[in-house]
Amino acid sequence: MCTRIECATAVTQALDKMAQEWAPINFEVMPYKSTGTFIIKISDEVSQMLDDHIVMTQSMSFSPYKKPFEERISKWESQLHTTQVRRLNTTHPSVSFDTNYISK
Repeated sequence: MCTRIECATAVTQALDKMAQEWAPINFEVMPYKSTGTFIIKISDEVSQMLDDHIVMTQSMSFSPYKKPFEERISKWESQLHTTQVRRLNTTHPSVSFDTNYISK
């Protein structure tokens, strides 16, 4: 069990750590054959990190200590889900991704 301050500090540190882990990540966007569409090349490690961060952020959103960070948690979760959708929807003709978007 943690005190309110300890739990709030843990939430802040976890969010900061996740953002730092995404800072050096680059996705490679490649043309898919000669179809005019693109695919995003992503390593298994990055894919696993994305899934882990989504689960971690969702668990934070159920925390009784989330109130001071609710907006930040919600924004981060939305950014992770956007990344997940972009990863899965790789056939859009104008796929582009800026890793700075997720690290803010």
